[in-house]
Amino acid sequence: GYEQTGKPAILIETEKDRFRPERIKKLSNKEDTLDNIIRVKAYDIDKQYSAYGKIMDEFNEASVVVIDSLTAQIRLSPDFQGRQDLPERSNTVKEHLSKIEDVSEYLECPVLFTNQASVNPDSYGANMVQYGGKLIQYVALYHLQMKQAQGELFEVNIQQHPATGNNSLLIDIGEESITGV
Repeated sequence: GYEQTGKPAILIETEKDRFRPERIKKLSNKEDTLDNIIRVKAYDIDKQYSAYGKIMDEFNEASVVVIDSLTAQIRLSPDFQGRQDLPERSNTVKEHLSKIEDVSEYLECPVLFTNQASVNPDSYGANMVQYGGKLIQYVALYHLQMKQAQGELFEVNIQQHPATGNNSLLIDIGEESITGV
Protein backbone atom coordinates (compact mmCIF):
# COMPACT_ATOMS: atom_id res chain seq x y z
CA GLY A 1 0.00 0.00 0.00
CA TYR A 2 0.86 3.65 -0.29
CA GLU A 3 2.30 5.39 2.75
CA GLN A 4 2.60 9.14 3.34
CA THR A 5 6.16 10.01 4.31
CA GLY A 6 5.89 13.78 4.73
CA LYS A 7 8.90 14.07 2.43
CA PRO A 8 8.43 16.08 -0.76
CA ALA A 9 7.97 14.54 -4.19
CA ILE A 10 10.16 16.29 -6.75
CA LEU A 11 9.13 16.55 -10.40
CA ILE A 12 11.67 17.56 -13.03
CA GLU A 13 9.54 18.71 -15.96
CA THR A 14 11.51 18.72 -19.23
CA GLU A 15 8.60 19.38 -21.59
CA LYS A 16 6.52 22.52 -21.07
CA ASP A 17 3.11 22.26 -19.45
CA ARG A 18 3.11 18.50 -18.86
CA PHE A 19 2.43 18.84 -15.13
CA ARG A 20 -1.32 19.02 -14.57
CA PRO A 21 -2.20 20.04 -10.99
CA GLU A 22 -5.92 19.53 -11.65
CA ARG A 23 -5.24 15.87 -12.48
CA ILE A 24 -3.29 15.37 -9.24
CA LYS A 25 -6.19 16.91 -7.29
CA LYS A 26 -8.65 14.47 -8.89
CA LEU A 27 -6.47 11.45 -8.13
CA SER A 28 -5.49 12.43 -4.59
CA ASN A 29 -7.56 11.88 -1.48
CA LYS A 30 -5.67 14.59 0.44
CA GLU A 31 -6.20 18.33 0.04
CA ASP A 32 -2.56 19.25 0.60
CA THR A 33 -1.00 16.80 -1.87
CA LEU A 34 0.02 19.57 -4.28
CA ASP A 35 1.80 21.38 -1.43
CA ASN A 36 4.14 18.41 -1.17
CA ILE A 37 5.12 18.35 -4.88
CA ILE A 38 8.13 20.44 -5.89
CA ARG A 39 8.15 21.25 -9.60
CA VAL A 40 11.50 21.97 -11.28
CA LYS A 41 11.30 23.30 -14.83
CA ALA A 42 14.21 22.20 -17.01
CA TYR A 43 13.39 22.81 -20.65
CA ASP A 44 16.79 22.18 -22.20
CA ILE A 45 19.59 19.63 -21.77
CA ASP A 46 21.88 21.86 -19.69
CA LYS A 47 19.10 22.99 -17.33
CA GLN A 48 17.97 19.40 -16.91
CA TYR A 49 21.47 18.24 -16.01
CA SER A 50 22.03 21.12 -13.58
CA ALA A 51 18.64 20.41 -11.97
CA TYR A 52 20.03 17.16 -10.55
CA GLY A 53 22.78 19.02 -8.68
CA LYS A 54 20.41 21.77 -7.53
CA ILE A 55 18.05 19.19 -6.06
CA MET A 56 20.90 17.68 -4.04
CA ASP A 57 21.97 21.18 -2.93
CA GLU A 58 18.48 22.22 -1.82
CA PHE A 59 17.03 19.01 -0.40
CA ASN A 60 18.34 16.39 1.98
CA GLU A 61 15.32 14.10 1.63
CA ALA A 62 12.56 13.26 -0.82
CA SER A 63 9.97 10.53 -1.15
CA VAL A 64 10.49 10.24 -4.92
CA VAL A 65 12.05 12.13 -7.82
CA VAL A 66 10.18 11.97 -11.13
CA ILE A 67 11.72 13.07 -14.41
CA ASP A 68 9.22 13.61 -17.20
CA SER A 69 10.90 12.95 -19.67
CA LEU A 70 14.49 11.84 -19.23
CA THR A 71 15.35 11.82 -22.93
CA ALA A 72 12.95 14.29 -24.61
CA GLN A 73 15.40 17.20 -24.67
CA ILE A 74 18.25 14.95 -25.77
CA ARG A 75 16.14 13.51 -28.58
CA LEU A 76 15.02 16.95 -29.75
CA SER A 77 18.43 18.61 -29.47
CA PRO A 78 19.96 19.95 -32.69
CA ASP A 79 23.31 18.70 -31.33
CA PHE A 80 22.37 15.10 -32.19
CA GLN A 81 21.13 14.91 -35.79
CA GLY A 82 22.20 11.53 -37.09
CA ARG A 83 24.14 8.35 -36.58
CA GLN A 84 27.42 10.25 -36.66
CA ASP A 85 26.40 11.88 -33.36
CA LEU A 86 25.55 8.58 -31.67
CA PRO A 87 28.70 8.41 -29.48
CA GLU A 88 28.21 11.97 -28.19
CA ARG A 89 24.50 11.39 -27.62
CA SER A 90 25.24 8.14 -25.76
CA ASN A 91 27.72 9.98 -23.54
CA THR A 92 25.10 12.60 -22.74
CA VAL A 93 22.56 9.92 -21.78
CA LYS A 94 25.23 8.18 -19.69
CA GLU A 95 26.08 11.42 -17.85
CA HIS A 96 22.41 11.99 -17.03
CA LEU A 97 21.95 8.42 -15.81
CA SER A 98 25.05 8.66 -13.63
CA LYS A 99 23.82 11.90 -12.04
CA ILE A 100 20.37 10.38 -11.50
CA GLU A 101 21.98 7.49 -9.61
CA ASP A 102 23.75 10.11 -7.45
CA VAL A 103 20.41 11.81 -6.73
CA SER A 104 18.78 8.52 -5.75
CA GLU A 105 21.65 7.58 -3.46
CA TYR A 106 21.93 11.03 -1.86
CA LEU A 107 18.19 11.44 -1.21
CA GLU A 108 17.69 7.72 -0.45
CA CYS A 109 14.64 7.58 -2.67
CA PRO A 110 13.58 6.08 -5.98
CA VAL A 111 13.92 8.03 -9.20
CA LEU A 112 11.25 7.35 -11.79
CA PHE A 113 11.52 8.63 -15.32
CA THR A 114 9.49 8.55 -18.46
CA ASN A 115 11.29 7.91 -21.71
CA GLN A 116 10.75 8.36 -25.41
CA ALA A 117 10.15 5.34 -27.63
CA SER A 118 9.99 4.89 -31.37
CA VAL A 119 9.26 2.24 -33.95
CA ASN A 120 12.26 0.35 -35.30
CA PRO A 121 11.49 -0.27 -38.98
CA ASP A 122 14.25 -2.92 -39.20
CA SER A 123 12.80 -5.18 -36.51
CA TYR A 124 10.76 -8.34 -36.65
CA GLY A 125 8.29 -8.90 -33.82
CA ALA A 126 8.67 -6.37 -31.00
CA ASN A 127 9.29 -3.15 -32.88
CA MET A 128 9.28 -0.50 -30.14
CA VAL A 129 12.71 0.71 -29.04
CA GLN A 130 13.42 3.06 -26.19
CA TYR A 131 15.50 6.13 -26.76
CA GLY A 132 18.84 5.65 -25.02
CA GLY A 133 18.80 1.93 -25.78
CA LYS A 134 20.95 -0.45 -23.79
CA LEU A 135 22.33 2.27 -21.49
CA ILE A 136 18.90 2.80 -19.99
CA GLN A 137 18.15 -0.92 -19.99
CA TYR A 138 21.24 -1.63 -17.88
CA VAL A 139 20.88 1.26 -15.43
CA ALA A 140 17.13 1.19 -14.79
CA LEU A 141 16.13 -1.41 -12.23
CA TYR A 142 12.99 -2.26 -14.17
CA HIS A 143 10.89 -0.94 -17.05
CA LEU A 144 7.19 -0.37 -17.51
CA GLN A 145 5.89 -0.11 -21.06
CA MET A 146 2.30 0.98 -21.50
CA LYS A 147 0.07 0.62 -24.53
CA GLN A 148 -3.62 1.17 -24.96
CA ALA A 149 -5.55 -2.09 -24.75
CA GLN A 150 -9.19 -1.12 -25.21
CA GLY A 151 -11.23 1.88 -24.12
CA GLU A 152 -9.58 3.38 -21.05
CA LEU A 153 -7.69 0.15 -20.31
CA PHE A 154 -3.93 0.07 -20.72
CA GLU A 155 -1.68 -2.97 -20.81
CA VAL A 156 1.45 -2.48 -18.70
CA ASN A 157 4.38 -4.73 -19.53
CA ILE A 158 6.82 -5.01 -16.63
CA GLN A 159 10.34 -6.00 -17.61
CA GLN A 160 13.35 -6.90 -15.46
CA HIS A 161 11.53 -6.50 -12.14
CA PRO A 162 13.68 -8.11 -9.42
CA ALA A 163 10.71 -9.66 -7.59
CA THR A 164 8.38 -10.65 -10.41
CA GLY A 165 10.54 -10.81 -13.53
CA ASN A 166 8.68 -10.06 -16.72
CA ASN A 167 4.96 -9.70 -16.24
CA SER A 168 1.96 -7.77 -17.53
CA LEU A 169 -1.25 -6.36 -16.13
CA LEU A 170 -4.19 -4.22 -17.16
CA ILE A 171 -4.92 -0.88 -15.54
CA ASP A 172 -7.87 1.44 -15.90
CA ILE A 173 -6.93 5.11 -16.04
CA GLY A 174 -10.15 6.88 -15.15
CA GLU A 175 -10.93 10.51 -14.40
CA GLU A 176 -10.57 10.13 -10.64
CA SER A 177 -8.57 6.95 -10.13
CA ILE A 178 -6.05 4.50 -11.53
CA THR A 179 -6.92 0.90 -10.71
CA GLY A 180 -5.61 -2.54 -11.56
CA VAL A 181 -8.02 -4.80 -13.41
